[in-house]
Amino acid sequence: MCQDSRQHPAALAWYDRSHAWALEAGDATLTSTTLNMRAHQAWSLGDAPCCVRLAEASRWHDGRTTPGVQGMAAQMAGRGHAQLGEA
Repeated sequence: MCQDSRQHPAALAWYDRSHAWALEAGDATLTSTTLNMRAHQAWSLGDAPCCVRLAEASRWHDGRTTPGVQGMAAQMAGRGHAQLGEA
């Protein structure tokens, strides 16, 4: 809700908190999802390099997450690369 209402610092704080909780719980799918959401925020703000880095970090959990979460990471990486003008 914070991101949709353009409260970007608050959104980042909640994404960071959610990421820490996911790591603490040892849940790779949730950890990966939080990175994907941060990548989406970076993309929304026009920070393509950060979007790509976060999406690639999300993919480090490959093999321990669902195909849907991995697909979201690939999509976010693609969006970041497109924003950079890369193929």
